[in-house]
Amino acid sequence: MCVCVCVFCGQVQVCKLLLKFGADVNISGEVGDRPLHLAAAKGFLTIVQLLMEDRGKTEVNVQDNEDHVPLHFCARFGHHEVVRFLLRGNFSTQPHSVNIYGDTPLHLACYNGKLEVVKELVQLTGTESLCKENIFSETAFHSACTFGKDLEMVKFLINQNAISINHQGRDSHTGLHSACFHGHIRLVQFLLDHGADMNLVASDPSRSSGEKDEQTCLMWAYEKGHDAIVTLLKHYKRPLEDSPCNEYSQPAGDGSYVSVPSPLGKIKNMTKEKADILLLRASLPSHFHLQLSELEFHEIIGSGSFGKVYKGKCRNKIVAIKRYRANTYCSKSDTDMFCREVSILCRLNHPCVISFVGACLDDPSQFAIVTQYVAGGSLFSLLHEQKRIIDLQSKLIIAIDVAKGMEYLHNLTQPIIHRDLNSHNILLYEDGHAVVADFGESRFLLSMDEDNMTKQPGNLRWMAPEVFTQCTRYTVKADMFSYALCLWELLTGEIPFAHLKPAAAAADMAYHHIRPPIGYSVPKPLSALLMRGWNVNPEERPEFSEVVNKLEDCLWNVELFSPASSNSSGSLSPSASSDCLLGRSSPGRSHVAALRSRFELEYALNTHWSYGRRSSQGSSLDELRRNMQFPPIDRNGYVSDPMSTVRFHSSSNTSFEDSS
Repeated sequence: MCVCVCVFCGQVQVCKLLLKFGADVNISGEVGDRPLHLAAAKGFLTIVQLLMEDRGKTEVNVQDNEDHVPLHFCARFGHHEVVRFLLRGNFSTQPHSVNIYGDTPLHLACYNGKLEVVKELVQLTGTESLCKENIFSETAFHSACTFGKDLEMVKFLINQNAISINHQGRDSHTGLHSACFHGHIRLVQFLLDHGADMNLVASDPSRSSGEKDEQTCLMWAYEKGHDAIVTLLKHYKRPLEDSPCNEYSQPAGDGSYVSVPSPLGKIKNMTKEKADILLLRASLPSHFHLQLSELEFHEIIGSGSFGKVYKGKCRNKIVAIKRYRANTYCSKSDTDMFCREVSILCRLNHPCVISFVGACLDDPSQFAIVTQYVAGGSLFSLLHEQKRIIDLQSKLIIAIDVAKGMEYLHNLTQPIIHRDLNSHNILLYEDGHAVVADFGESRFLLSMDEDNMTKQPGNLRWMAPEVFTQCTRYTVKADMFSYALCLWELLTGEIPFAHLKPAAAAADMAYHHIRPPIGYSVPKPLSALLMRGWNVNPEERPEFSEVVNKLEDCLWNVELFSPASSNSSGSLSPSASSDCLLGRSSPGRSHVAALRSRFELEYALNTHWSYGRRSSQGSSLDELRRNMQFPPIDRNGYVSDPMSTVRFHSSSNTSFEDSS
């Protein structure tokens, strides 16, 4: 370890002394880096030469934990003398070695704008590295365009004739895409002048629906707000007949906002991403670490831009497995989403939030997140695919559970913004209770930098106006807006703005302040809550703690605005079923049993009022149960036959007719 310290500090004489007395030249540091890695990164040519004197001992192609060889480090930091020494010496240096992200030394030199190193590498090793793509579909030319500040470097790479100026990576993005995305207007002009085709499209290979998500260079510039580049592209060459801007403003498909594929070459972001993965591995408790071999995959139950969700088994438990794309190349946004979601999920512990089981994070190609399996499916599926009829009391229970889950997230020591709350991400248990799920777009509130609070995350149809209008400084009140739309959807059984495309719906809400209609079927206390929840001013929206209190009050007094009991002169006490309706702690009674007791008690009150003249005592509850039939209710508490009503046996009907 002493030799590592001396190498890091550039102490040549001390290094000589340590090596003379037998210091290990291949001793490994905490992240697998060796003395040669440190000397190459620091550019200490003399120490590198000293370490390489005994070629039989020092391993020139030794890898650290991320598969970097010493040549990666000296290329990245621009130490072209060290690069020349390692390549020209008879050391069997492998110039095209790749790290776990597929970067060659040439990639790193281009990402950092080290022109002298780029020339040295191409001259000494040939053009093989020019054609290699990393896992982000970036060649060295893409990398230079991502850096974008050295036109000479781009010109040098183009002149090598090993790669075309319009070369498209695996995801089909070009160097022009990269330059547009990162705002390098001088480079954009240079590329256009030298034959770059602005009409080539990049595609998102993560789309599981089979639809192509094609993005032009103009779209990439537009997404990042580079207005000057957008203007340049529009006026440099006549746009296509189908305006990309119109396609961008109203994307087709399932309504989920798919962010513009990032070229992902910006070295500081990549470095941060790699550090995040290493930090996640170190900080995640050991019992959350899973191996892919521990997972048993069953049927697919969902999909998205990240990959697919499977029902499966892990450690003898039925679980849901969110598997990131293994057969295609990940993008930085995939890796970033994975790290964030795991770091958030492992901190959560609440009955109204999905439970985390563990994650596979040994290798990017094996990324997977394992959570509890919620058998009831999503609220969206229940309402719009199964088209189930849900009674008001059950709707309130779902709404309260979601509000409690969101209240928990917002009141953590480091609050969490969900950012993608919609009916797809509300999952239901078989007993009718709900949990909040899918934290791939979530963020910690204290992280307010632009890279963190990104524009337009999640689903456009449920998106808060301040998020849709490209703001990056929104707060937890954005979640309240989405919750209000979910509550309206739950109460009405309709998709918000179902007649509009998702982007058009979001635009109407943001720019024209249009909201879904509130009909007479929505009780007044809930309609007032809806209007406050989707208020145009985020500060006027309520906190979730207030929402929970108001909804619980509504649940306790549900008979006051329930059509089923509107003719009753008696007041139904909620105590008979509150234990089961407000929580899951009652072991002896189910949700359905509580609802049945409510109907029975309600009927008993009505009967007592109707039969008051005939009997001073009325019928017992057991007799009433024998003499009545209820609407068919399934085990989830839903009326399976909405047209059915309470019916009486013939004996009971006769008595009623006689009494009238």
